[in-house]
Amino acid sequence: MTRPPPSDSGTSLVTLNEFLHSLQRIFKIAIYYPTGHVILDKATIRFMELLNQLAGENPSVTLCIYHNTIIFEGVELNGDELFVKDFNALFSPLGISAVSISRYASMEEIHKFVRLISAYKAKILRAKQFTPVEITDLPHSIEIEQKVFLARTGRSLSGEDDPDSAENLNSFVESLLKYGLSQTQIEQCRTLLDTLPQQLTASGIDTGELPSASWDDVANLLIRTVKGKDSGDTRELITSKSHANINALAAILKKLELETHDEKSREAINMLVSIIKKPLAETTDVAAVDEKIIRKQFPDKPVISVAQVQEFTTGQRLDPKILAKIPESRQTNETLSILMQLASFDQTLPNQIRMQQLFREILSATLSDKIWEILSNGLRSVAGTGNHARLASTIRLLTEPLRRSAYGNTLHLFQQTLKVCDNKDSIFLWPYLVNEILVEGSSKDTLSYHTLCLRAARLTNDEMTAGLPRLRSLEAFQEKNIASDIFNAVSPACYPLFAFLLKTEIERYVGERVLSGLRRNPRDWLIKAVAPLLDLSRQQDKIFLYSYLRQAAQKRLTGPLSKTAGAIIAASLPLLLQSRRNENWVIDTIEAMARLPDEKTVKVLRQISGGKKLLFIPEWPGACRTAAQNALKATRSR
Repeated sequence: MTRPPPSDSGTSLVTLNEFLHSLQRIFKIAIYYPTGHVILDKATIRFMELLNQLAGENPSVTLCIYHNTIIFEGVELNGDELFVKDFNALFSPLGISAVSISRYASMEEIHKFVRLISAYKAKILRAKQFTPVEITDLPHSIEIEQKVFLARTGRSLSGEDDPDSAENLNSFVESLLKYGLSQTQIEQCRTLLDTLPQQLTASGIDTGELPSASWDDVANLLIRTVKGKDSGDTRELITSKSHANINALAAILKKLELETHDEKSREAINMLVSIIKKPLAETTDVAAVDEKIIRKQFPDKPVISVAQVQEFTTGQRLDPKILAKIPESRQTNETLSILMQLASFDQTLPNQIRMQQLFREILSATLSDKIWEILSNGLRSVAGTGNHARLASTIRLLTEPLRRSAYGNTLHLFQQTLKVCDNKDSIFLWPYLVNEILVEGSSKDTLSYHTLCLRAARLTNDEMTAGLPRLRSLEAFQEKNIASDIFNAVSPACYPLFAFLLKTEIERYVGERVLSGLRRNPRDWLIKAVAPLLDLSRQQDKIFLYSYLRQAAQKRLTGPLSKTAGAIIAASLPLLLQSRRNENWVIDTIEAMARLPDEKTVKVLRQISGGKKLLFIPEWPGACRTAAQNALKATRSR
């Protein structure tokens, strides 16, 4: 899979994270939905868009799985990310070290690859012992690299009847050439390794005295040696996590040497021990020397006296007040200021990852007023560039650590930012503000949440519509990640925002939460009477809820709205189950019907007040009948 490195200019950290999140989502939902299902197809289309964006001019993109992290086109990702852990858990048991996906992969090919990998993973989990898996029948547009495992049959470590094992042994022996061994010495090593299983069995070694290591450890070490030859990175190979295995293998071979009487075998064992032990020490020494050469040594403190500093400041005529503040300044503020300035410009992918690490370190600690000031002014500056991609990337860098912080939250960040924004910048920020409102909800910071809802609801319907395409590309719409308490701490002035969202593709999620909030905390007699009976699967009820949210914000309820409310009550209340007719809200609804005089509502009131079943058993509880009778009297007096 050798290929030219991609250009960093068109790749952003947000795009890369979204790409991996979208692939992770496909792996999760492809188990439940068939190809052609709208949910799976929509997620796949988004993944294919991001794939083309990341590939740029390259024919494919490549993910490498290395230890506990993922390397994307040479850039190492943060191992703490959930998708990194998920992909490691998915690919590592299958021995997959790299996945290359063509930018021209079709939807069917992506689905086939995902289901094939999931099936092999399930097979591995069901296996009772280690079973090497060769993944076949892959789509032509997707390639994988698998680690090669030594296979053993019976007592044989490198059985002659196993061509794969023999090939690995040959590769290992050939790799010894780079240590300067002669061909005769190489053949001695080959002879030894061919007869190791028999020597181990015949020697009767007391393995209890040996380090904790098995021949599986030896096999893994040989595999890494073979792979090290191909990669050309011997230092990284030897200094990896295999130190314990190298020592164990050396001890085992040394023990074999003591039990072996054949002179040639003893010489071969001694050579293997020296090869295993010496490169490690030599490489470590070389690495230490290189590090000393490369790393410049700086003193812990600058070798400048106080007198020299005073002389400089006197010459520059700095104000004494400024000098007094210099020792009090915090390096964190300076670092954060630099990061926010860098965010206003395009950065390479490695730089973005480094910035992400620094943001996490700073925002995971206590946040002072000065830090909030730097963040809000910096975010306003990025919004002022008018670049949506840059703003989305910056917001992602800030919101990810703030959502997990015990010292702050993203709602406060947006509230502080809007304070320093003009109307143009506020409109530009609107999609990201609404996304954060939907994702975070009101429980973390009720006051900031309500303030942000008020700001978001101020835009006209046309301005909201203009920002909708960008909002659709964000987390709340893409992942349907919507908090359950989005309507718990809002006033009627916030209602136009939620009315607008009821006309989008997340209407079902928003509608359920709005209706739940209105039932729990009704703002007027009309919604208190109607909300318990609303069913958003009915078109009439959805239209009523949308109209109510629009009109309640203006503090006026029109005649048509009241008429629709009466029709909903008249159609739904008679169908209420007997078990629910004693609920408290029922009496409030019956009493409200007196303010909604209509032929249908009067008919329902008469039915409630005098309706009987089996000729003499009242259909409604006594309190409901009394409330209906009082409502009938009120309608006659109007």
